[in-house]
Amino acid sequence: MKTHLIIPPSGYIAQRWKEHNTMPPLGILYIAAVLERSGRPVRVTAADVLQLKTREILLEIRDYDAEIIGMSVTTENRFEIFELAEAVKKEFPQKLVIIGGPHATMAGLDMVANIAAVDLAVVGEGERTILEIAEWQEAGGDISELAKIKGIIFRREGRPFFTGARAMIADIDPLPFPGKHLIPMERYDFRWPVDGRPLRATNIITSRGCPFNCNFCSTPHNWGRQVRGYSPQRAVDEIRWNRDRFGAEVLWF
Repeated sequence: MKTHLIIPPSGYIAQRWKEHNTMPPLGILYIAAVLERSGRPVRVTAADVLQLKTREILLEIRDYDAEIIGMSVTTENRFEIFELAEAVKKEFPQKLVIIGGPHATMAGLDMVANIAAVDLAVVGEGERTILEIAEWQEAGGDISELAKIKGIIFRREGRPFFTGARAMIADIDPLPFPGKHLIPMERYDFRWPVDGRPLRATNIITSRGCPFNCNFCSTPHNWGRQVRGYSPQRAVDEIRWNRDRFGAEVLWF
């Protein structure tokens, strides 16, 4: 069973780094990486740096012909994602359209209630959830079994139904590196000035969660208030991987 993950034309938009939206979207790349490690075929279409329009994205979807189409949504890009999901569902009504990301976590019930093209919303961390969804789909996709998967919202008897919160991943060390190798990294021309020179940069996550609860920030809601960090060795391994494989000279943590 194949999964096709779509980075939208506008990229991953978040208010606090809107001027650096040439960074690869790590959330969806972690999803790609866990699917790949499980032995399931996955493709990531980077419509942002490839400058693909909706019609071209639909052609990519037709070409790969995956059973599952996944996207990540922030509040800032929700309307673009909704329109893209509607175009996908109209063209390929048989495909399972899944949306995760910050907006799905904070407003998933509203999204599923009002956007008919969204079959499933993933709430919170999606690495384990997507594997269970894939297993469910491979087993035949019996709707009566879907409620057993924690951390999703779907329609049951025509109404959005939340299956309950999924526990955060306590130990994030075993997670694979995000699937940057699945996208054209050379097209993400993210630069950071050091001593007046714009050096090649990329982004990295070494911990999840925040102990604070600022009223202007969604991080505690999305990632929890318990900080879960990589071990020093795991962090260094990913730093070296970014340097050696992608030529990173600067890292944005």
